[in-house]
Amino acid sequence: MTVYTWSQTAASNATADSTVNFRENQAPSTVNDSARAVMAAVAKYRDDLSGILNTAGASTAYTITSNQVLAALTDGFCISARVHATSGAAPTLSVDGLAAKVIRIHTSTAIPTGALLSGGLYTFTYDSGDDCWYVHDYFNVPLAAGSVTNAMLADAAAWTMKLRNAGTTGAVSDAALADLTAASSAAAADFLTGFLSTGEIRKFALSLLGILGVAQEWTAAQNFDAQALTDATTINWNLNTQQAAKVTLGGNRTLGNPTNMKDGGFYSLMITQDATGSRTLAYDTAYKWPGGTAPVLTTTAGAKDMLVLYSDGASMYGSLQKAFA
Repeated sequence: MTVYTWSQTAASNATADSTVNFRENQAPSTVNDSARAVMAAVAKYRDDLSGILNTAGASTAYTITSNQVLAALTDGFCISARVHATSGAAPTLSVDGLAAKVIRIHTSTAIPTGALLSGGLYTFTYDSGDDCWYVHDYFNVPLAAGSVTNAMLADAAAWTMKLRNAGTTGAVSDAALADLTAASSAAAADFLTGFLSTGEIRKFALSLLGILGVAQEWTAAQNFDAQALTDATTINWNLNTQQAAKVTLGGNRTLGNPTNMKDGGFYSLMITQDATGSRTLAYDTAYKWPGGTAPVLTTTAGAKDMLVLYSDGASMYGSLQKAFA
């Protein structure tokens, strides 16, 4: 009474199951017994797939006792069971005392350590070509607590960057990937221990911009808070560490060409008049304005004007929003 021995060719089923006697010239007295035998066989097949079975054995050598009772490993035989212990390294499965075969997720790839969780319900199919049991829906298995390591996060970051640059000029080198892996691992450690500190949120936001194709970089000193520029005859602006900046003018000044402009970068500069006021600001050659006319500051003492700028990596394009105070 075993469905797995039945054939898709009707004529071949005359002797496929000794308990079922649907042969030519069948004796009437055997019809009811054969019908009940078919029902019993289907019930065994049902229960082998219903999830009521449990594994036994070790976490690296599971065993299952089926209802159909396999006489030999059969290609395509399918069975479901609840796992009694989380899997160890390269686990195997033996059904009905037959030879143990490795459990795989696809050709030549054994299921990872800890992938089968204690209490989880899994379905296995025997593949005679690869001589193994394939587990169904492996990628729907939930991750165990603590299973995502810093190294895994670092690898994900490195390969995301590599895929983004694949086939382009200046694609990330192996050395750069190694540096990124190290930096990502450190960032992952900070993330896991500090849980989204202000700095990590900033780095995550910049990473998203990078995935979207906006060329951004960050350093340990970079911050989204307005960073004070040093007031001087020529005011220097480092866009790597001062994307949002501010300066109070103590005299007539020139805003020098910024360093580290990024293609696709957005920047802002809050300009405040000192207590004297009437300070002017000239602009170096990198700054480009609508209509070609440089903006004029509000000259009232203490007045605040905001420069909003976009860069193509070579120039800064922007406008002035006047008189915040």
